Amino acid sequence: MVAKRWNLKIYEVKEVLGVFDNVIKYITLPENLNPKKYSIELVLKVLVVKEFFKLSLRAMENLTGAYFGIKISKSVIHFWEKKLKPYISEIVNQILEQLWDFDYNETFIDSTKFSNKSKSQIKIHVITRYDSINKVLYPVSISLSKSELIIPRGEGSFYGDGEYDDKKVLNKVVNFGYNPIIKRTKRGARGYGAKKRDEVFDEEVYKKRSICEGFLGALTNRFGGRLNTFLESTIIIRIFIRVLIYSLTIMIRYEL
Repeated sequence: MVAKRWNLKIYEVKEVLGVFDNVIKYITLPENLNPKKYSIELVLKVLVVKEFFKLSLRAMENLTGAYFGIKISKSVIHFWEKKLKPYISEIVNQILEQLWDFDYNETFIDSTKFSNKSKSQIKIHVITRYDSINKVLYPVSISLSKSELIIPRGEGSFYGDGEYDDKKVLNKVVNFGYNPIIKRTKRGARGYGAKKRDEVFDEEVYKKRSICEGFLGALTNRFGGRLNTFLESTIIIRIFIRVLIYSLTIMIRYEL
């Protein structure tokens, strides 16, 4: 039996860090990512705690001693919020792979935008799965562009709106074992993926696509939709850390 989303353990940062310690052992970290003073595991845990509590850099600096037994300055924390940009997608997506073997009935893809202080926006694409028996919606990959989509092999229906009526996306969905329930646009993509979509698409079935909006809605409700920063690199890091935290709470729910 999967724990309910209001189970208090999900909101305990020590539980989240405990699951992180378990999954990070199975991750292959980028070879050229080699912090001089702190381990990358510690760096990630600091960023997780900071985002978990929605803390400022100064507030996180003051808490590092209590949580990790060592004081880490806010300048170092901020440095890593920028430095990790080339690696964060690889790290987080490897952790999300731990969810690929979980039960599911449907797979979805959706996108959303996050804004910063200057009102510029970063768009992300998230693939989620829905376990209808336990009523759990969880992420299995996140990317910054459609060309970088990481689609796990699977089966059943794969839902998406007209944004994903794209030849490469449709072909990839079909290649990885799904029936593409992806809305056709006026321009209409071509290729064998589009042909398969035209064969299986059903408007009534497509209505299930709205399920996936629950994930992005939950992410926004938990952390907010606007980030208090100007730097694009920092925005990207913080978005990926938020998705990481969400995935760790899902793991907690399945373990309880």
